[in-house]
Amino acid sequence: MNIKKDFPRGKPYLQIQMHFSISIRDDYKTIAQGTSTQTWAATSQEWKGFGGLFLEDNHIAATVPADSQSRFGVRPWAIDKEQAKRLWKLSEEMTGVHFDLS
Repeated sequence: MNIKKDFPRGKPYLQIQMHFSISIRDDYKTIAQGTSTQTWAATSQEWKGFGGLFLEDNHIAATVPADSQSRFGVRPWAIDKEQAKRLWKLSEEMTGVHFDLS
Protein backbone atom coordinates (compact mmCIF):
# COMPACT_ATOMS: atom_id res chain seq x y z
CA MET A 1 0.00 0.00 0.00
CA ASN A 2 1.30 3.43 -0.89
CA ILE A 3 0.08 5.73 1.87
CA LYS A 4 0.64 8.90 -0.16
CA LYS A 5 -1.36 7.52 -3.08
CA ASP A 6 -3.93 5.29 -1.36
CA PHE A 7 -4.86 7.31 1.73
CA PRO A 8 -8.32 8.79 1.15
CA ARG A 9 -7.60 12.43 2.03
CA GLY A 10 -10.45 14.77 2.84
CA LYS A 11 -12.95 12.01 3.58
CA PRO A 12 -14.84 11.67 6.85
CA TYR A 13 -13.32 9.26 9.36
CA LEU A 14 -16.00 6.59 8.81
CA GLN A 15 -15.28 6.53 5.07
CA ILE A 16 -11.55 6.22 5.78
CA GLN A 17 -12.30 3.35 8.15
CA MET A 18 -14.40 1.61 5.49
CA HIS A 19 -11.75 2.27 2.80
CA PHE A 20 -9.19 0.26 4.75
CA SER A 21 -11.74 -2.30 6.05
CA ILE A 22 -10.74 -1.54 9.62
CA SER A 23 -12.77 -2.38 12.67
CA ILE A 24 -11.85 -0.01 15.48
CA ARG A 25 -12.84 -2.55 18.10
CA ASP A 26 -10.42 -5.14 16.67
CA ASP A 27 -7.50 -3.04 15.46
CA TYR A 28 -7.05 -0.28 17.99
CA LYS A 29 -6.22 -0.56 21.66
CA THR A 30 -5.86 1.89 24.47
CA ILE A 31 -2.32 2.54 25.69
CA ALA A 32 -2.94 0.26 28.66
CA GLN A 33 -4.27 -2.51 26.42
CA GLY A 34 -1.38 -2.08 24.00
CA THR A 35 1.24 -2.44 26.72
CA SER A 36 -0.44 -5.09 28.85
CA THR A 37 1.12 -8.15 27.17
CA GLN A 38 4.65 -6.72 27.39
CA THR A 39 4.11 -5.73 31.01
CA TRP A 40 2.70 -9.17 31.83
CA ALA A 41 5.62 -10.89 30.07
CA ALA A 42 8.19 -8.74 31.86
CA THR A 43 6.76 -9.03 35.36
CA SER A 44 4.98 -12.37 35.62
CA GLN A 45 6.69 -15.05 37.69
CA GLU A 46 5.21 -17.77 35.49
CA TRP A 47 7.84 -16.90 32.82
CA LYS A 48 10.83 -17.35 35.13
CA GLY A 49 13.21 -19.72 33.38
CA PHE A 50 11.35 -19.57 30.06
CA GLY A 51 12.15 -17.75 26.88
CA GLY A 52 11.34 -17.80 23.22
CA LEU A 53 7.57 -17.78 23.56
CA PHE A 54 5.32 -15.67 21.38
CA LEU A 55 2.68 -13.86 23.39
CA GLU A 56 -0.38 -11.90 22.31
CA ASP A 57 -3.25 -10.41 24.26
CA ASN A 58 -1.90 -11.76 27.56
CA HIS A 59 -1.76 -15.36 26.34
CA ILE A 60 0.73 -17.66 24.70
CA ALA A 61 0.04 -17.25 20.99
CA ALA A 62 -1.35 -20.27 19.19
CA THR A 63 0.52 -21.76 16.24
CA VAL A 64 -1.45 -21.33 13.03
CA PRO A 65 -0.85 -22.64 9.49
CA ALA A 66 1.32 -20.57 7.17
CA ASP A 67 -1.68 -19.78 4.97
CA SER A 68 -3.92 -18.75 7.85
CA GLN A 69 -6.04 -15.69 7.18
CA SER A 70 -6.07 -14.85 10.88
CA ARG A 71 -4.29 -11.72 12.03
CA PHE A 72 -3.34 -13.58 15.18
CA GLY A 73 -1.14 -16.53 15.97
CA VAL A 74 2.40 -17.64 15.23
CA ARG A 75 3.27 -18.81 11.73
CA PRO A 76 5.49 -21.89 11.37
CA TRP A 77 8.50 -19.95 10.05
CA ALA A 78 8.63 -17.88 13.25
CA ILE A 79 9.37 -20.96 15.35
CA ASP A 80 11.50 -22.98 12.91
CA LYS A 81 14.73 -23.72 14.83
CA GLU A 82 16.69 -24.74 11.72
CA GLN A 83 15.77 -21.53 9.92
CA ALA A 84 16.77 -19.57 13.03
CA LYS A 85 20.20 -21.26 13.08
CA ARG A 86 20.73 -20.49 9.39
CA LEU A 87 19.68 -16.87 9.87
CA TRP A 88 21.96 -16.50 12.90
CA LYS A 89 24.93 -17.91 10.97
CA LEU A 90 24.21 -15.71 7.94
CA SER A 91 23.87 -12.64 10.19
CA GLU A 92 27.24 -13.37 11.80
CA GLU A 93 28.84 -13.80 8.38
CA MET A 94 27.33 -10.61 6.99
CA THR A 95 28.19 -8.44 10.00
CA GLY A 96 31.50 -10.03 10.97
CA VAL A 97 30.25 -10.21 14.56
CA HIS A 98 30.40 -13.65 16.16
CA PHE A 99 28.93 -14.82 19.43
CA ASP A 100 29.98 -17.84 21.45
CA LEU A 101 26.64 -19.24 22.60
CA SER A 102 27.97 -22.49 24.02
